[in-house]
Amino acid sequence: MHWRCNRALASTAVLWSVRAASATGSDIHMFKAGLWRALAVLLIIGGSPIGAVHATDTSTGPRDVDARLDALFGSHESLKQFLISLKKDSANKRWPAMAALVAYPIKIRLGGHLIRIRNPSEFMAHSEEVLTPRVLAAIERQTYGSLFANAQGVMIGDGEVWFSAVCRSADCKNAPIKITAINP
Repeated sequence: MHWRCNRALASTAVLWSVRAASATGSDIHMFKAGLWRALAVLLIIGGSPIGAVHATDTSTGPRDVDARLDALFGSHESLKQFLISLKKDSANKRWPAMAALVAYPIKIRLGGHLIRIRNPSEFMAHSEEVLTPRVLAAIERQTYGSLFANAQGVMIGDGEVWFSAVCRSADCKNAPIKITAINP
């Protein structure tokens, strides 16, 4: 699972524990006690260790995703349409169409080895290994309103598939959306 850390809360709690230990002039035992107090504060305030939130729990719906994608990539429409196309191709088992959505070359871990797939025909040769039931189920279950995105791209499921605009020129204008990672 992918987790996001509330760094400000964690930093404040650790700083508080360091100050508490140093203010009393205590030894390492007091420092450890301060860290335990900080963890307790984090559990009470954050509800979970270090305010952790599962990636798909951070969205309140499509409008939130629209705003996040707009902020990260300048626009959300092409990413939204890409997800719709990917889900249709996956549901209809259109493997050649899915192969056309991949940014080549792509490295994929298959059978414990990192394989470099250079083009759609190589992708098709490995499609049964790449498009596993786990990957296809992640695509099927993914909703637009629960997408996770960061500067690296947009994640499907728990990281089974990532996609993003792939720049072909220095100015990145008209960059096509492509699958940039598959983790079977």
